[in-house]
Amino acid sequence: MKALILLILSFTNAYAQKTIKGTVINERTKEAVPFATVTFLNAKNGANADVNGVFTLKRTDNGAIDTLLFAAIGYTPLKLTVGEVIRSPEVFLQEDVKTLKEVNISDKRKELTIGSYNIGNHLYFRNNGGQLAKRFEMPATHQYLKEIWINRNLTYFPFRTETRFRIKIYKENPKTKGPGESICLDTIEVHDLNNREIKVDVTKHNISITSNPFFIGVETIPIPYNERYYIFRAGNGGARESTAYYEIFYQPFVSIGRPKDNEGWSLPLTPGSKWIKLDIVPAIKIVVN
Repeated sequence: MKALILLILSFTNAYAQKTIKGTVINERTKEAVPFATVTFLNAKNGANADVNGVFTLKRTDNGAIDTLLFAAIGYTPLKLTVGEVIRSPEVFLQEDVKTLKEVNISDKRKELTIGSYNIGNHLYFRNNGGQLAKRFEMPATHQYLKEIWINRNLTYFPFRTETRFRIKIYKENPKTKGPGESICLDTIEVHDLNNREIKVDVTKHNISITSNPFFIGVETIPIPYNERYYIFRAGNGGARESTAYYEIFYQPFVSIGRPKDNEGWSLPLTPGSKWIKLDIVPAIKIVVN
């Protein structure tokens, strides 16, 4: 009876943990499996393991009775209960021979560039914060994002061009037909100094696009490092002008235009804002394999 009570207390304490930590390991080689995905099946949220296979998850209210799905390219997916992972935080994945062969073939498959910077005449655009996104279709012959290229406008504004921003990848929202649920849970943050074309290698994030269409977004980070101030003088039709005033803009200034075959979307910086469909589109293209 005493042993049973101790077992129950141990089991209860395990489920009281606010976080779940562990390591994903190759069962054959005993080496870490980097960037494996770990997902709550019921709560539909999760995280990615780091380069050392280590993952940390925040438990939801019903996490104690949930199941975790472990997945990585070249391995057989594995389902374990939260209790099993808490009791044994080393998770061993078996190599999937068939998938490994497919991955090797995929690695040799010719890369494909989707999208274009040919967006017509560049338009006057002030970045007041928020996000700009562009709609893409993944061809049936490809699946993974390799690179994301962004064209910046360095012409109109006499500002220094250093910037930090984030890249977001979204599924389509079935109701609005615009950006919806995030595809990649990783934070993809870019630091650029003075490049008109920014090429971001996202291979390490293992971003698999399994549904069309999808959206690539450029998210402004509203921090002092990105702030730029521009002076305005409102003329009154005569020789005199009113007092000058300043407006805050943000880097990066992404090139935009009005093409006929793409859709652009904007998410304002104001909290609680929703995505808005635009008749302009940011200059973004992608490389897939």
